Amino acid sequence: MTRDQYGMADESSLVDRQAVQRFVKNIDWNAFYQFHQIVEAGSISAAARQLNVHQPGLSLALKRFEEQLGVKLCRRSPQGIEVTPAGRAVWELINNAFDIIRMVPHAAIRAANKVDGTLRLGMISNIVSPALDTALSAFTQAHPDVKLSIDVLVSDRK
Repeated sequence: MTRDQYGMADESSLVDRQAVQRFVKNIDWNAFYQFHQIVEAGSISAAARQLNVHQPGLSLALKRFEEQLGVKLCRRSPQGIEVTPAGRAVWELINNAFDIIRMVPHAAIRAANKVDGTLRLGMISNIVSPALDTALSAFTQAHPDVKLSIDVLVSDRK
């Protein structure tokens, strides 16, 4: 039996494919965020204050999330919460997902501003222009996905 980085058995032996599909289909993104905030805050009541929600509702949301996953994510006490090994594994995955989600606006802006294609220039053969050389160099560095095609036209004039 293979184990993952958390020492857990290979997921294919623990969860059937249909259960995973049901989980993904019925995912509650708020539950992920709320659990993340509970762990970050160290207690359900502190997280409730940060999220501006009532503590009993947040506690119930955590209980539903644990039931959906089929594992205990944390132990509650008057001093706060103690994250279980399963809870730590889930929190780390959620934290990694949030890091990726935070990159979405940046990736969208980069993609929207991306320039690609071919830039064709026609030039006469005897042109010498350091300014043009500098501009073309800067352009190709700024837009590496643009193919530069320069057609040199031979002048008959002497």
